[in-house]
Amino acid sequence: MKNLKNFGVQEMNAKEIRETDGGVLGWDDALAIIGAAIYIYNEGGDFVDGFSSAYASARYGGNGGSW
Repeated sequence: MKNLKNFGVQEMNAKEIRETDGGVLGWDDALAIIGAAIYIYNEGGDFVDGFSSAYASARYGGNGGSW
């Protein structure tokens, strides 16, 4: 590997690494997770029915669906 100092590249500190790699969950991530949980809770029956139908179709053969 070439010497990166010749290109003016500096090593990142811990805060910069966390920000670049994502670090801990932020407010926007937490809100997205909470929103998804509320949606699944409210639409849980439809979610389970759709998942069960897709699983059965994939495992036991389709019923002429688009897959």
